[in-house]
Amino acid sequence: MHDMPYKLPTHYANKRIKLRVPYSMPGLLDIPAQGAGIEFPDSTFLHSVELPFEVWDMQMHGAQLDGNNIPIAAPAPGIDWFWSIRVQALSKNQAITKNTQLVQSLKDRDTEGWYWRQPWLLERAEGFIVSTDNALANNVLRASITFRGFLVVLDVPSETR
Repeated sequence: MHDMPYKLPTHYANKRIKLRVPYSMPGLLDIPAQGAGIEFPDSTFLHSVELPFEVWDMQMHGAQLDGNNIPIAAPAPGIDWFWSIRVQALSKNQAITKNTQLVQSLKDRDTEGWYWRQPWLLERAEGFIVSTDNALANNVLRASITFRGFLVVLDVPSETR
């Protein structure tokens, strides 16, 4: 993952952040040739853990599959010019991409992912809706998307009496 900012937030919901635990939320989906608007299942990117999840980046990888759903060698150079995604924050009803966007145009060249310079915080039962398009004329595209970041462990309020 790309370097995090020098100064991270120290508090969340008026509680001190005690620890950040590396965490990922992965999804895998096979998109038929020329398939458009194919969504990952609802629960794929739904955060179901009690701890808040700071999302720092999104990794996107694609591979062509043959008629038997076997990856065709290494992904063709430029495979990211042949698939698009659209991302929306589920509970906040906020578009993260205005329209369906080529994966090639989202990836940072140095990390091969989409680094979010500011974390997106998910609480339990929040998440993302991700839809995909496959522009390959004859092949299924296997789309792998992973949101990466940290679970935030908070100090419990002290009980001074």
